[in-house]
Amino acid sequence: MEIIEGIYLGQRSLLMGSICLLMLISAVILCFKPYEKIANRFLAAFLVVVVLNFSPVVIGFMGAYDKWPWLSFYPFKTELYFGPLLYLHAYALMSQKKIGYQWLFLLPGVVQTSYYISVVISYPNYLDRWKYGGDYHSPYVSHFETFAILFSLLIFLHACWKLIKRYNYFLLQTQSAAQRFKPVWLNRFLPAISLVACILGLFLIYVTIFGRNNYTSEFPSQVLMAMIVCWLGIEAVYRINSRFPKYYVIEPPREVGKNWHKEGEKLKLYVLDNELFLDAELNLKSLASHMATNESYLSKTINTAFDMNFNSFINSLRVDYAKKLLAQSDKAILEIGLEAGFNSKATFNRVFKQISGLTPSKYRNLD
Repeated sequence: MEIIEGIYLGQRSLLMGSICLLMLISAVILCFKPYEKIANRFLAAFLVVVVLNFSPVVIGFMGAYDKWPWLSFYPFKTELYFGPLLYLHAYALMSQKKIGYQWLFLLPGVVQTSYYISVVISYPNYLDRWKYGGDYHSPYVSHFETFAILFSLLIFLHACWKLIKRYNYFLLQTQSAAQRFKPVWLNRFLPAISLVACILGLFLIYVTIFGRNNYTSEFPSQVLMAMIVCWLGIEAVYRINSRFPKYYVIEPPREVGKNWHKEGEKLKLYVLDNELFLDAELNLKSLASHMATNESYLSKTINTAFDMNFNSFINSLRVDYAKKLLAQSDKAILEIGLEAGFNSKATFNRVFKQISGLTPSKYRNLD
């Protein structure tokens, strides 16, 4: 379908354009969310630079480069921002430390953008740009850029993996509602994008070495990558609805020669007597405050006495309480789950089955 003379809206441009539009909408929503503003804005920036990077695909299939050849070498390539912005999003979301030297991670992206701007300024005539591209960019700069992009993605995806792994462990040690704060959009995104990046990376290496490339040959992998990034943005919009606990190191307690099993029984009795486990927002810090002690001591007590992390310890008490309600009342499953301290029916069902081996409804039907 011809929009204006020489510009056509075809299936490819419509498909990629729709995906990019969804990413931009997600970016705008993230910028206005009241929680985790810094982390959200890094993710919004990531979505924007991805859209910018895929813009040549949209306008290229529309015929824009044929109609306006001066668009050549415009600074649409932004791949060196991808890894750093994704990492900064994860870091701002999970770490209690402020961003300092990490800002320098964006420097390669700035260099990449500056390079393309300098080419456009240096060669205002697009024919000169084409000549520069054939004489210098394609045989030299493009090769270096390809490997710099792959190296950057490898480094920062690995850094994100390490950060998320450490954070998930921290949640289990300190939060009774750990599942609520797990960055599942990143947990799901990283393996998917890593696989696509590997496929695209091999393709780019092949093109760089053998110089055989077709404008349409990259399209399937580009669409797949764009869809995965779009899914990341939409899921983050849905999931980030509260402030996330920030990672900190729990130092081991200084007490030596303690009878940790005896301490564990005292701790369990205190939590049961005061029904602290029924608080859906209970965490290690608030429990330590209740007991006028420190987090290190509680963490050591729970880990040693019960061979559990904090999350498993509290949830086991909640499941025991829920079992009594299931046996003694006709309340709805959701009502029992919420009363037992779980913050959703899905979490209640999952944890109950994990600990007891049965879903709440099946457990009730046994009686």
